[in-house]
Amino acid sequence: MNTVKFILAIIVITISNSLWAYDFYAVNNGDTIYYNITSDTVPYTVEVTYKIQSDSMNYSGAIIIPSTVTYETLTYTVTSIGDNAFEACSDLTFISIPISIQTIGRYAFSSCTGLTHITIPDSVKTIGFAAFVMNTNLTTVNFNAINCNDYGIFARNNKLATLIFGENVIRIPNGLCKACEFLTTIYISNSVKIIGDQAFRFCKYLTSIHIPDSVVFIGDYAFSDCINLQYVTIGKFIDSIGDAAFENDINISEITMKGVSPPLIKEYTFHNVSTNSIVCVPCGSSGLYQSASNWSRFKNIIGSMKFNINITPNDASMGSITYLQKHCESDTVIVEAVAKPHYHFLCWNDGIADNPRTIILFQDTVFTAIFAIDTHSVTVLSNDTNMGTVSGSGTYKYNQMITITATPKPDYRFVKWHDGDTNNPRTIRLTQDTVFTAEFSTKNSILQNRNVGTLSLYPNPVQDVLYIDNCEQIINKVEIYNMSGKRIKCIPVNDTKIILSMDDVCQGIYFVNINTKQTNVVRKIRKD
Repeated sequence: MNTVKFILAIIVITISNSLWAYDFYAVNNGDTIYYNITSDTVPYTVEVTYKIQSDSMNYSGAIIIPSTVTYETLTYTVTSIGDNAFEACSDLTFISIPISIQTIGRYAFSSCTGLTHITIPDSVKTIGFAAFVMNTNLTTVNFNAINCNDYGIFARNNKLATLIFGENVIRIPNGLCKACEFLTTIYISNSVKIIGDQAFRFCKYLTSIHIPDSVVFIGDYAFSDCINLQYVTIGKFIDSIGDAAFENDINISEITMKGVSPPLIKEYTFHNVSTNSIVCVPCGSSGLYQSASNWSRFKNIIGSMKFNINITPNDASMGSITYLQKHCESDTVIVEAVAKPHYHFLCWNDGIADNPRTIILFQDTVFTAIFAIDTHSVTVLSNDTNMGTVSGSGTYKYNQMITITATPKPDYRFVKWHDGDTNNPRTIRLTQDTVFTAEFSTKNSILQNRNVGTLSLYPNPVQDVLYIDNCEQIINKVEIYNMSGKRIKCIPVNDTKIILSMDDVCQGIYFVNINTKQTNVVRKIRKD
């Protein structure tokens, strides 16, 4: 029996030690913080720990960790944040880490869903595995650890958007922000020399990256699978770029290399990056890059200009800018404004409409390409203006909803539009130049013969010559419209008859508008 009791006591002590793993606690700014003594001789040191492992009640609100703490007359320096110290503290909203901290343990802040930003001081040398994993609301990190190389510190924090490296950071750790999908802003300080393997892999919302002159090495897969990355700038002192560093970055359109000599790259450094991507190099260095191993795959290696040029569309939904040529030796740029469907280029912001346009740079220059939505004409005609009038003709924007109306005169009625539609007023979504003819008729058979038969138009179908005879009424002019509403002929007449050559008219259906002093009459003809 005594043996059983002894074993049970050992088990209880073991469980107790694992759950309540602290040596003492102290209050700082009203918050209770738990500590383990890591050195009970000079120098006296402690680490921050938990009261109960993975208990969300351990810490909450804003916690300020002191750099020193006193216990039983001894003053200890706080040098570490232990494994699991703040794990699952979902109510923790802010943490201040002092510059005395050198080590942050494994899972130290994992699942702290209330944290939105954190600053890592430059005193930190080691950060344990998954220290900040599953911090689902962490958006901003100020990272100052000088030479830390622990893997995956902030990996898979999907709301992390901004990462700022301190002015003393030398190394960006391997896998630091791997799969932080919403990371959009990275500020890399001028002290950084090494970007670790997979540091920013799978950061799919990253669109641009500026790597400063201080960086000499970019690790394997460092920026691979950043599928929305478009613009990359790499500093002048880079020595080598690792295997697959930019692999699968399918949207890279421009790479700016500031180094005169091309850095060493591997066969797969830019694997699946378009060979048509523009590579801007220092003026006079294009030949070096074009002949360098694995750089020669790029078709558009061009010398950078002495001056900067920034050209943007007035509305990116209407069009874009393409650089056709850049000649750094003569500081000449040829650009083209490319309109998207249903839009068109008007001019540049200085009023010049040349497109493509050649620009000689004398200074940093900014241009805007002005695009506008397409417009289309609507021509609304009456088959006989003695019978009724119409409205709605004009020029309108593409896809605009417009209304056309046919108004009959007394004793006449609107029958239909030429395409058989009987709606009046009629609403139309405009996508092209269009002609609409309103057809009117008399209200009864007695009136039907009034003013009918005075106009002759023949033959119909017509081939070479069209004859128009209006008896004794003078014809002012004759207009011919195609089915798209475009006027293709306008002939002044001032006579009762006209012989109209149709040799230059293509085969198809047309509307002939005969204008007299008394009326407008529209007839449909077919050209064979």
